Amino acid sequence: MANETVGEYALKVDRGIAVGNSPPPSNPDGRRRIHVYVANESGEPLPITVENMTSIEATSAEIINLSTPLANTEYSQLLPLNTKKFSLRVRGIATTRVAWVSGETATNYFTIPPGCTMSEDLVKLDTITVYLRTDKPSQIIEIQAWKQ
Repeated sequence: MANETVGEYALKVDRGIAVGNSPPPSNPDGRRRIHVYVANESGEPLPITVENMTSIEATSAEIINLSTPLANTEYSQLLPLNTKKFSLRVRGIATTRVAWVSGETATNYFTIPPGCTMSEDLVKLDTITVYLRTDKPSQIIEIQAWKQ
């Protein structure tokens, strides 16, 4: 990765600098450490503030089994309040369509093939409804949501 400039700041990559307590410029196994930092026009590093990661930690989980008795019919499910991570999969052999707006499972959707799982991590959702549609009848969509 090369250095990239955005406005008056630049993302700098130094492939030979030691990181933390590592010996410069490489590990005992011979791999080099890479140091990435934001710098001003003079190349001086700028402080970066990172959000407190505890705000996205999950403290409990909830499992929801959504029944989809009819094929090609949209069903909705409200994800739990303060969801931080979730996964979706169909228990059967159906293809599943996922949308975030009612009616869009027919036009603007994400496809989960049979036997696959969709998973989103590090999300900060107060509340959101997911819209789902399967191409076969009598399916169960398994939803696992981790929340705070």
